[in-house]
Amino acid sequence: MSAKSFPIIAGETYTLKVSVPDYPEAIANCTVPLNKVSLNNVETIYAEKNENSTLLQTLIVKYRVNPAPESYYNFTVSFLQKFDKYPDLQTTTAHQLLSNENISGNFLISNKFSFTELMNYPADMKLSKEYFEVKIYAINKPFYLYNKSLIEAKRNEGNPFAEPVLTYTNFSGGLGVFAGYNSTPILTIKIK
Repeated sequence: MSAKSFPIIAGETYTLKVSVPDYPEAIANCTVPLNKVSLNNVETIYAEKNENSTLLQTLIVKYRVNPAPESYYNFTVSFLQKFDKYPDLQTTTAHQLLSNENISGNFLISNKFSFTELMNYPADMKLSKEYFEVKIYAINKPFYLYNKSLIEAKRNEGNPFAEPVLTYTNFSGGLGVFAGYNSTPILTIKIK
């Protein structure tokens, strides 16, 4: 099915029903967030620190919001590097989930996104471009709770003494998540 024949509309609630023979029907609802994210409301704080031939670069993302009940966001930051002799971009990406619990004044403020980089590259690796890409998604509560449960489960991975974490599901009669989001265009922050 093409997106043109079934457009997803912000603020609308959709129902997904899944059925197969000899199993109960699984049903979930998803309301696409109304709040659109605007790049005009995004601020960033960049810092760098040199340590033992390694550069630690940090980025904090601030997003001005109108506090609304049950607002959830996914902040995604990618650190990209381009070297002259290599056609592919080197990319490292990190995500943070935020809700209106993280509001300070009218701002949602991320924790530091930290990326390390070697400062002494081999002679054949000339760094030609380096930048961050920031993307903010307005997400619904099931998206937030599902991803939060995955992060908590990953944190406990390999620890035999940790309490098990149940992965969030919003399906009745089955397991899984049916979720929605709105996203911003990409904000690019050039470093070099």
